[in-house]
Amino acid sequence: MVKIVASKPTGRILGVHILAPMASEVIAEATLALRLEALAEDLAAIVHGHPTVAEALSEAAQELVRQL
Repeated sequence: MVKIVASKPTGRILGVHILAPMASEVIAEATLALRLEALAEDLAAIVHGHPTVAEALSEAAQELVRQL
């Protein structure tokens, strides 16, 4: 499970929750997004291999962009 918390008007990422067997391999990407003050659409645009845990981060960002 991946949950991304973002500011409603801007889409700026405020936090990321990752609950997965290999979450430690994805957390660096989420940390970088926070550090660079990335937008949800920035994270959604990153291409990940399939099937991977990292792909869940991109899919969560894509869903968030649709909701904003």
